Amino acid sequence: MSTHLPLSAYAEALGELVQHVREEGNVLSSIDQHLIATWWERGYPLDTVLRTVRVTAERLKKRKRPPRGLPLKSMATAVEREGAQAVARHAATNTSVELDDGASALSVAHGDVCAALAARRLGDPSSGPLAQAEAALAAEIAHPSQAGAYVALLRIARLYYDSLVLALPSARRTALRDELRSSMGDAAQRMSPDAFEGTIMELSRRRLQQEDPVLDPRRLTEETDG
Repeated sequence: MSTHLPLSAYAEALGELVQHVREEGNVLSSIDQHLIATWWERGYPLDTVLRTVRVTAERLKKRKRPPRGLPLKSMATAVEREGAQAVARHAATNTSVELDDGASALSVAHGDVCAALAARRLGDPSSGPLAQAEAALAAEIAHPSQAGAYVALLRIARLYYDSLVLALPSARRTALRDELRSSMGDAAQRMSPDAFEGTIMELSRRRLQQEDPVLDPRRLTEETDG
């Protein structure tokens, strides 16, 4: 994976991952953006940063009291340690190590989506979004993007579940929204309108991932990490 991505692409990839690991809908705060710009300027390889954020976030979430919102500053020490080591390795060998950080999950996802397409009945509302996901997965496998396989998997999965949310019957969508708002408790009232809508959408995605786990990134990575 190239370490010379434009800052915009570097930040976009990290934003995709942050949206996945956080429970809330807000993506990158000004402090997050500052940290990302700093890591980019220091030349930390994107694959190293993505992997470290992913692993550190999952570890923090297992704490009795995890940092609220999982800000990137709570992961900065680990990222800076791993990023600096990656830069030093590159300087010593003048080579960058290509890592399989999601490629296996991407391949498994493609196989699962193809199987699901063959099994679902004609007229199933998920068939259209599933066919789009299959095409996107095949294209990514054939021509990998610079951001890497794991980020591509997150992006394709998010678009698939967004499509499922938007395809819900109006009554089901309203009932789901009301249920999720209730589950948020007082936190819903403290959020800005944008953060609230983002959180509702993220929680809706996760609900549909439970109902239709074919492209659930957590399931796919758990199956391939072991």
